[in-house]
Amino acid sequence: MTPELHARPWRPAGSGERGQARATAITVAATAVGVMVVFLVNLLSGALPLKLLDPQWQIKVILLLIANVTFPLVAFMLICLAPELDPSVLSLRRWRRRCQSMAVAAVLLLLLILPLQSSATWRLIRQAEAGQAQQLRLDQRRYRALQEAIQGASTQADLQRRLQILEGPLLGREDRNRPLAEVRRSLLQALETARASNRLQRTALPAEQVGALLANTLQICVTSLALAACFAAGARRPGSRHSLLQELRQLLHRVGALGHRLDSDRNLESRF
Repeated sequence: MTPELHARPWRPAGSGERGQARATAITVAATAVGVMVVFLVNLLSGALPLKLLDPQWQIKVILLLIANVTFPLVAFMLICLAPELDPSVLSLRRWRRRCQSMAVAAVLLLLLILPLQSSATWRLIRQAEAGQAQQLRLDQRRYRALQEAIQGASTQADLQRRLQILEGPLLGREDRNRPLAEVRRSLLQALETARASNRLQRTALPAEQVGALLANTLQICVTSLALAACFAAGARRPGSRHSLLQELRQLLHRVGALGHRLDSDRNLESRF
């Protein structure tokens, strides 16, 4: 008896691997979309409501952007990787070219953070100094009112009444038994000491606060430069075959070669 032959459908060689590669590429692209959604949700939830002219809001949004910018960076890497897994998917290749062009804007945005962060920090310091100066003027006005009340009091009872109206220090039981001139002199000395101490504290911002703001600004600027370089490694201008980072290296090489050529020409001219 002849064995029964079972017909198997014909499949081209490598079709299973190609299908697996396509499925993996689509999964990677879908993961990139999900990562970008997480980034947008985090950014919008922290940036709303908008306060575009408020330096504190600007610094808050910049910190939020720096803290979450790794999400779009990972998404960009996944989008660049997906067409390599299956180059036959033309839609993924077109998507990669669009994202590479959009990454140019991401590089510019990260570079724009440097002046924005510096300006916001400077304006925040100036606002704090203006607030300190305003509070100092109010405190000095109150000190003058207390001084006039102490000097104009005729008796301990009158002095106590004046101080209560101005919400100043109350007289103790022992002060009521002391001569008015002695009580007045003691209060004026304490008032002058408090005024000098307050003037010293309100003259400038604490060095620790200013140092923390400047250190935070430096950290943000360095981080922005590093992240801009990461995006520039994959970003491409429309119609360009090289990434922004490669174009920058080529530009620096040309500038260096031009400088070397100018130095050589100056040396030749000096010999003659």
